[in-house]
Amino acid sequence: MEDSNKKVDLRVVKTKRSIKNAFVELLSEKDIDDITIKEIADRAVINRKTFYNYYKGVYQIVDEIENEIVETFDSAVKGIDLKAQMKEPSLIFEKLTSIINNNIDFYGALLKTNGNIGLVFKIKKVLKAKAQEGFASQFDIDSEKLAFMMEYAISGMISVYQSWFNSGRKQPIEEISDIVSTICFTGFAGMIERNSKERMVHF
Repeated sequence: MEDSNKKVDLRVVKTKRSIKNAFVELLSEKDIDDITIKEIADRAVINRKTFYNYYKGVYQIVDEIENEIVETFDSAVKGIDLKAQMKEPSLIFEKLTSIINNNIDFYGALLKTNGNIGLVFKIKKVLKAKAQEGFASQFDIDSEKLAFMMEYAISGMISVYQSWFNSGRKQPIEEISDIVSTICFTGFAGMIERNSKERMVHF
């Protein structure tokens, strides 16, 4: 009985993943308001009835994708000692690289330009808030300065990965992640050091 339930669960996971992949592919080609349930179903190789077994409509897929990415991001950074990782930031981005590699076609379609702009902006906003929350819990930094730092890091990171996907993924993703991690955390280290010196002057 347990094996049967596992098989059913795997089928559900596989079908929902096909639906989301189909949606993201279409989103890289056209605006979200122009995407129909029939188009998603056809590309996912299912019928409309099967689609409605899992989703009420297109925007429910959007919400689920957003939540999944945020949960994945949370899992990747949860428990990380950011102060320690400042010395070797590539370890954080190794986790990010692993996440992308596990579903590279999905993230490739998601980060393609065109119709994805709204969804990517929404995801960027949530990731920025999560990253800001994590840094605020471990560093004593002015909230306005921290907001600018997170804007620089998250926006820059997403832009680099977008450029990589749109240019045909010529370099290994590990090389791209190493570049992003070095730029982000060298910048962070400099800003934190400067912030500490400013606080010492005030005291």
